[in-house]
Amino acid sequence: MKILLRGALALCLLLTFAACDDETVEFGSVITLSEGETIVMADKSVITLKEINDSRCPADATCVWEGRADVLIKVIAPDVEDEIRLNNVEKASVDLNNYQFDFIELTPFPGSNATSTETVLKFKISLNQ
Repeated sequence: MKILLRGALALCLLLTFAACDDETVEFGSVITLSEGETIVMADKSVITLKEINDSRCPADATCVWEGRADVLIKVIAPDVEDEIRLNNVEKASVDLNNYQFDFIELTPFPGSNATSTETVLKFKISLNQ
């Protein structure tokens, strides 16, 4: 059963890579993703924004705590397959093997007058040398 699952995963990754040959993202660039979206990095790593949790204090409210914007990112790379959590409070930067993930912004801010209802994450992935 494990061999079948690994084969299916390998096929999915191969199809993903084949479909995105011209649309890879360079390391160090600012990336914008919505929940469920996937990108392919220059080294063929696959990055998926799996989950967004936003408990930040709305812009038009008075709160005793600022709240937190928390995201779960799945990483499938040549040397690692893992999930990481980033947030705007204590984990704005996370190292995973030789990759560094930096939380930049989650928009729109709760309670703001933004016209978009889709929540998007801006973040950056760098290679640690």
